[in-house]
Amino acid sequence: MGQIYSRAEKVIAWLGPAVEDSNFAVDWTMQFGTRSYELGIGTTPELRLRNLRSQSQKGEVLPNDKLQNFLRDLHEQLFTADSTTSLKLYDALSKICKRPYWSRVWVV
Repeated sequence: MGQIYSRAEKVIAWLGPAVEDSNFAVDWTMQFGTRSYELGIGTTPELRLRNLRSQSQKGEVLPNDKLQNFLRDLHEQLFTADSTTSLKLYDALSKICKRPYWSRVWVV
């Protein structure tokens, strides 16, 4: 499926109707997903989010300030933001990830 999606000009997925805080989670994902894409995060082993976070936590210098700013903003949103906002985000993302879409089997 990764090969199919990577060759697609555009991919649209229906995850179901908006409920509770799903729009909040989708908006957050779009904001950070767009920034992540623009920075090339995930395109090489060195730019995998896990590796970047590890480097940052060890005090190592990242390739550029934009990556450092992205990681700082991501950390603030997920771990140091108002606890109500963080919990709301975690709950909304969790509910989206539990939708039937993610457990479907594809036959191509």
